[in-house]
Amino acid sequence: MRLPRCSDFGAESGGAVEGNYQLLRMELSELNACVRDHFELHLGWYTSFLTVNFAAIGWFTGSLPTGALKDSLPIIFVASFFLVQSAPCYLGSWEVPNYLIISSNRSKGLLDFLVAQPPDPPLRPQSAIPIQVYSRVLRLICSTLISFIFFWLALTVVSIYLVPIQRPAGRAQAHPIHQKPRAP
Repeated sequence: MRLPRCSDFGAESGGAVEGNYQLLRMELSELNACVRDHFELHLGWYTSFLTVNFAAIGWFTGSLPTGALKDSLPIIFVASFFLVQSAPCYLGSWEVPNYLIISSNRSKGLLDFLVAQPPDPPLRPQSAIPIQVYSRVLRLICSTLISFIFFWLALTVVSIYLVPIQRPAGRAQAHPIHQKPRAP
């Protein structure tokens, strides 16, 4: 959708055009601030999530050599928890670029409207939203999140099939993979 230029309004509009012009300038300023704040919040969230994931991985790798994890239930619980948490975070990170593109397009439309008589094309105002930089960072975030998903998924599968689940005596049998083969 093309916004009308200020020059499209006749001089008879006078104050109304100036008022709209100021409102649009304010919208442009707030839009740019909102995008920066949104991206900053997303990076803060990602940093926190990354820290918690690495703490859990550290706990797991530190517990293995000591033999503290005698059965797989804690491993399955922690791995499943982080697996379930990582998937929506990955999907949410795919939505942020859509928001950035919409905001950048709106910013460009506002700039086109606000600059009634643009100067030379090389000096034309550009959107303040660095969409290419933000997109590259978001791709790195998504690749890290997908690697966490694969790690926790692999850990869950390995825990289920290779680490015995301790059960009290007289309860259900261990998983068939953990049973000794019967003599023929």
